[in-house]
Amino acid sequence: MAKKSKTIEVCVGVGVNQLTPEYVTVEIPQLTKKQLAEFELYDTAMSKDEAKDKLIEVLMSQVVDLSMMSKIELGDDVIAEIGKLKTIINE
Repeated sequence: MAKKSKTIEVCVGVGVNQLTPEYVTVEIPQLTKKQLAEFELYDTAMSKDEAKDKLIEVLMSQVVDLSMMSKIELGDDVIAEIGKLKTIINE
C-alpha cells in the first residue's frame, strides 16, 4: 500500500523576469509512528540544567554542520572560548 503524501508549492524567489515569484513543488511523505516519535517534543518536565545541556548540544551540532557546509571557519578566539567553557563544564 502506497504511503500518503502531501504536495505543497514553496516560493524560492523571484522568477527570471524579476517580476513574478518562482515556485517549486515539494512532496512531503506521511511519516510512520517511529519517525514521528523521533520528532516529538522533549519532556517539558526536564530540569533547567537538562534543557541547557540539550540547547548546547543542538547549537554545537548546528555550528559544526554550518561551518562544514559553508566552509566557514570559527575565529581562534571563539575556538579558545569554546575549549575553555568545555573544560569548566567537564570538571
